[in-house]
Amino acid sequence: ASVPHNWLGKTVLDINVRQKYGINILATKKEGELTLIDPSHIFTKDESVLMLGNDADIKKLLHLN
Repeated sequence: ASVPHNWLGKTVLDINVRQKYGINILATKKEGELTLIDPSHIFTKDESVLMLGNDADIKKLLHLN
């Protein structure tokens, strides 16, 4: 999934999706390169996010339902 607009410039800790939605953010992909991230990673607009969680929680997070 593309990085949601409201995540830009924030860290994994700032957005707190593990606590709020039970979703883990594992990596980002930028220019075809997958990078494992840590909680201090700052999201940028030119990357995608690899998340782990159940479908319902991810859809809720991304406002897809």
